[in-house]
Amino acid sequence: MLSPDDLAAVEAIFNDAVEVDPEARAALVEARCGSRDDIRADVHSLLAAHERLEAFMEPPAGNPDRPERHDGTTLGAWRVGEKIGSGGMGDVYLAERADGAFEGRAAIKFTRAHLPDMDTARRFRAERQFLASLHHPNIVTLLDGGTTPGGQGYLVMEYLAGTPLTRFCESQALALDARLGLLRQVCAAVQYAHQRSIVHRDLKPSNILVTSDGVPKILDFGVAKLVEGAALDGNLTSAAMQLPLSPNYASPEQLRGLPVTTACDVYSLGVLLYEVLTGGRPYDTTGQTRDVVIATVAFTDPARPSEASFDAGTPYRGTALRGDLDAIVLKAMRKEPDQRYRSAGELGDDIGRVLRREPVSAREPSVGYMLRRVAARHRAAVSVAGAAMFAILAALGVALWQRQVAVNAQQQSDRRFREVRQLANSLIFKIHDSVAKLPGSTPVRREIVSEALGYLEQLGRESAADPALTLELAGAYRQIGSILGDPVFPNLGDSAGAMAQLTKAREMARQIADAPNPTQEAIVEIVSADNVIGRIRGSAGDAAGNTLMAEEAVRYSERAVALGMPRGKDLLARSLFALTGTVQPMAARLPYWERTGRLYEELLSERPEDPARQRNVALVGRNLGGLLATLGRDSEALPHYERALALDERRLAAAPDNLMAQLDASIEYNQLASLFRPSDPARALTLFRKSLAIRERLAQSDPKDVLTRRALGFVRRRVASLELLGGNLQAASELVGKAVADHEYVFAITETPFNAAELGAALETAAQIARALGETASACSQARRAIELLAPRVKEPEAAESLERARVIVARCDQPARPD
Repeated sequence: MLSPDDLAAVEAIFNDAVEVDPEARAALVEARCGSRDDIRADVHSLLAAHERLEAFMEPPAGNPDRPERHDGTTLGAWRVGEKIGSGGMGDVYLAERADGAFEGRAAIKFTRAHLPDMDTARRFRAERQFLASLHHPNIVTLLDGGTTPGGQGYLVMEYLAGTPLTRFCESQALALDARLGLLRQVCAAVQYAHQRSIVHRDLKPSNILVTSDGVPKILDFGVAKLVEGAALDGNLTSAAMQLPLSPNYASPEQLRGLPVTTACDVYSLGVLLYEVLTGGRPYDTTGQTRDVVIATVAFTDPARPSEASFDAGTPYRGTALRGDLDAIVLKAMRKEPDQRYRSAGELGDDIGRVLRREPVSAREPSVGYMLRRVAARHRAAVSVAGAAMFAILAALGVALWQRQVAVNAQQQSDRRFREVRQLANSLIFKIHDSVAKLPGSTPVRREIVSEALGYLEQLGRESAADPALTLELAGAYRQIGSILGDPVFPNLGDSAGAMAQLTKAREMARQIADAPNPTQEAIVEIVSADNVIGRIRGSAGDAAGNTLMAEEAVRYSERAVALGMPRGKDLLARSLFALTGTVQPMAARLPYWERTGRLYEELLSERPEDPARQRNVALVGRNLGGLLATLGRDSEALPHYERALALDERRLAAAPDNLMAQLDASIEYNQLASLFRPSDPARALTLFRKSLAIRERLAQSDPKDVLTRRALGFVRRRVASLELLGGNLQAASELVGKAVADHEYVFAITETPFNAAELGAALETAAQIARALGETASACSQARRAIELLAPRVKEPEAAESLERARVIVARCDQPARPD
């Protein structure tokens, strides 16, 4: 659902679009909407509805100075008399039989649409004949019809002297049950027509007349479709297509120009019920502009009928509507067509249940609610004797028992499905996470993932259209994608497999997240999937793909914030975190990091001891410090690094065995060490050794883990370079050899540009140490390979520095040996 700010944007873009030529509208809308597909969709809906809405906003087409007159003319068996009314579809005249066969009166409605050719007129007559087949005590009968010599369509209907529905209720001061009885008859008539594939399209009080003996009769049933079909077949301009549409009673989809279905009539019945019960409308759009009408009906929730302002003559209070009738009216008027009653008959059935004091389908069943309904139906028995009440409750108990038997039967048929579902979840979320902590668990983890995917595929085949299960499956596929290749967590190094599962997860979540009323769980799933996909693309060198996914995640997160979802702020902070890392140039990232940091600090202040929130603040501090250091602002970077390290050491003290806390602390040691390296190498070496001790412990738990091996290789290379600087060549050589082996392992599994650059940097350091040891051949060989790996990353400062040093070594290798 769009936020108030989004609705204001939709309104502004629409107002500007209708003022320009149609040829220029598309470009204007595209430019103004940008990446907001949801806003673009609403603007296009408004533009599509623009011409249709003109039908009730502007006068009909034609020449007002020469109105066509029909009184005094004869059409078939009917002599046209005086004009008795005028509406959106045309003028209405009183008529009498002119053939002398028998006396009779009728009402003739002349349509505004002309029928320009014989084929169109023939289709009009065929449709008219179909409508004439409607025979229901609450529907005004269509008697005849045809075309005038001038090509104008006309319909001859049963003449009815009656009072509009709402006026009848007011004038007779009808009691609540009497009003409900009238609406129940109207629902029955609408259901009768719907079963014959005829939709009214314009249900309103003036189209429902109540006779003097209290029988409601619906006028113009199906006429809207008949006139529309004639207009479309005749290829008339939009100005001539003055189709009926009453904004006070039209459904949101009608106002937006979407296809008309039986759900539109159900909505209109809900509005009628609201007005009949309260004496007022849920919305009053009279005299409003088009955009205000649509914004009001499509995006504003009406007050509950029990809370509406009642006319002084209404013989009951609003409290009489509280509960069942509130629920019935609001269900019929839901914005989403599939959330309303499935038919007018279902609406009528619920009204009947109210009259019989039975539970209604519009409310969730509960034992307390059902007992209250029973007591309402059996007040006398309840008041006369407790025994009678006991009998009623016993009967209710039998009914509930029978219902439970049916439920148990269904549960038996679902048991196998649930068992498979539980096993898949156990494999993914419990067994895998436990095994992941064990030394040498990588092959076992691969087997668990493979087995879990088989169960998930079986679940997908056996499941019905269940949103809750869809989200559960999406979460499972996302988790497997992370296990396979999320570059910031211990993974199995299968980027292609990870992308396949994450794409599947994203599509499942998107089906629900893009709905008008998305659940928080759906937005959480799609944001989580977007973030992981972006990280994988970024680590593979696809910067544009990384940015695209980060922007999508921010868009969904901002929607969650706008909808007031509890996790909205956290989602937005996470998504901004991911997006910030893609912003170029790097200097432009500073305000993004600062905004992200403020969001995370606010979340941490709400729960200061939450380790996850501590980590998030530390991560922002780490990145913000790194950016400032890169910009040469070391003194500003230092407090951010120290804040991050303090938070990570608190986490590590609280959970010494937590792998992520250990890894994070080692990263903070690395960053502080890098900051001190130029000015205080000894202090830098101390910090790097602290990091190395942690990373070696992590690697011992699972030597084949890609992330752990890459991180270990990084710090080994850093320590080796500082040992070289301090003259400890043997220690430096031993460490750099291990660092090269670490990065060779990682690169062999995932040959990404990033991993290539890491291996190249390790080889360059190894070449420097070999040269210092006098191992010229080894130094030259390693430097040449380093150049091959680092050259594609020459635009990155650190890679460029390593590349230059490697080239210096190779240049010396190529120089001829000097004679003694």
